[in-house]
Amino acid sequence: MSSLIFTLERHPKQKWGLYGSYVMAAANLGTLLGGVVATILRRSLTDEQLYAWGWRIPFLSGILVSISGFYLKNHGGDDEGHGHGHGSPSQTNSDTPNPIRESPRLYCFTM
Repeated sequence: MSSLIFTLERHPKQKWGLYGSYVMAAANLGTLLGGVVATILRRSLTDEQLYAWGWRIPFLSGILVSISGFYLKNHGGDDEGHGHGHGSPSQTNSDTPNPIRESPRLYCFTM
């Protein structure tokens, strides 16, 4: 859920539903993709192969995804003017949204 909060804090409140739905759709797509990969492995490998070494294949693909994540973290640009209160850590900003204060019912519902 931290990706949802991170995404929503960086966009206008009027568009939170749209951008929040992107995060949830991506999570569901990841679950679907995991099921597809498991099905492909199960159908293309014997039980002995799957238990011996085939179970490692999804983890190896996770390493490849993490490499792209590190690349994006180090080389991707940060939208400095985009969002609420994203200055240096030493700065305090009273405009930073507080979801608990702004929408306590929604916060309690997600707990």
